[in-house]
Amino acid sequence: MAVPEVRSREDGCLYAVKRSVSPFRGESDRHRKLEEVRKHERVGQHPNCLRFVRAWEERRMLYLQTELCVGSLQQHSEDFGAPLPPQQVWDIACDLLRGLKHLHDRNLLHLDIKPANVFISFSGLYKLGDFGLMVELDGAEGSGDAQEGDPRYMAPELLDGVFTKAADVFSLGMTLLEVACNMELPKGGESWQQLRRGHLPTEFTSQLPPDFLKVLGAMLEPDYRCRATVDWLLFLPAIQRAERWRKMTLSTQRMFTKMFAVFQLLVWLVLVMFHGLRRPVMWLWHWGRGDSLGSAPSSPSPNLFAESSLSSDWDDDSFGEDVFEVPPSPLGNTRSLTFHGQDFPLRHSPDLMSRPSLGSTSTPCNKSPDYSMRKRSALTLTPNISRISQESPCRVKSVSPDSSDSSSGFVDAEGPRSAFLPRNLLSMFDELDK
Repeated sequence: MAVPEVRSREDGCLYAVKRSVSPFRGESDRHRKLEEVRKHERVGQHPNCLRFVRAWEERRMLYLQTELCVGSLQQHSEDFGAPLPPQQVWDIACDLLRGLKHLHDRNLLHLDIKPANVFISFSGLYKLGDFGLMVELDGAEGSGDAQEGDPRYMAPELLDGVFTKAADVFSLGMTLLEVACNMELPKGGESWQQLRRGHLPTEFTSQLPPDFLKVLGAMLEPDYRCRATVDWLLFLPAIQRAERWRKMTLSTQRMFTKMFAVFQLLVWLVLVMFHGLRRPVMWLWHWGRGDSLGSAPSSPSPNLFAESSLSSDWDDDSFGEDVFEVPPSPLGNTRSLTFHGQDFPLRHSPDLMSRPSLGSTSTPCNKSPDYSMRKRSALTLTPNISRISQESPCRVKSVSPDSSDSSSGFVDAEGPRSAFLPRNLLSMFDELDK
């Protein structure tokens, strides 16, 4: 049967659904397959038995829904690729003995115990499953409807038609021998006969603990009448010690699982609170600084002097009274200039404020009436006038040889010049580096 993994629409949980390989071949085949469903129902609930959920027919196919497990013991042993650790083998023995006791207390024989029919749950429990060959004793020592299971794990008395609870104990012993020694059990021949006579291969069992060898010897007793029962095995001191350790391990594992679930819940709550309080905290932080959350930060002006070129709506008295001296220009004979500077924003470079470009923002310290008249006339004639002085300090004062007055006027030595020359600004920065 194929066993796919499905999710239930009723509770959202994952389950395994076992589907018959072929449709019913007739009424007798249908009756035989439905009998397997009734066997699962008779098992009941036990932590070490695979939990049965429901079964149904659809298009002459049988479906069995059971709990989902990580995998089988056979898959785990093959993936491990070596003998399983002794403590893990003790855990397997304790869990399967408890599951087998549950069946035997209900007079049920499994008759097909092997690693492929042992399943590992997500919590680490080992469970008996696949109850297709299970029979009910009904107070008798055997049953005529019983079928033989896998010959590698079959008890020798089954060849004589004797079906007892001891057959399950023998099959469980062969299962533990296989996973503890990582050996391939024979299907027949002399090796098969030697194992049924109680001769264990020493080349495989020499590394096993003595207590475990004693348990294996009691479970693989050739005479089924002398073979150990499940109740006797559970009262062995070695099994009881293993069970106490098993219970402590499972309790610790469940505790850490709950702690991890609580930790995940706390992390989720912290993340929710952080995202919920992030915006109010950021708003309070900006509000305390006086910033506006709705306005984007202004980008610095690409040209300081373009910002200092003011519109005609500005008042002439907007310039402050503070002045600073501008160093002499390297271009030649120029006047010593001062600047009634305005307070520029802090984002501008102090070098740009302290060293304006030639012929840009320098104005006389004491403004004369003629200077004011010239500014008023310039404002009326120029539609987009700049506050930069129209009388550049870089004009060279040229004295006519025929004139005796040295203040007769200024003559531009190079003709008309722009109020801002980038190459002059770059040369000033080169000077600062020197």
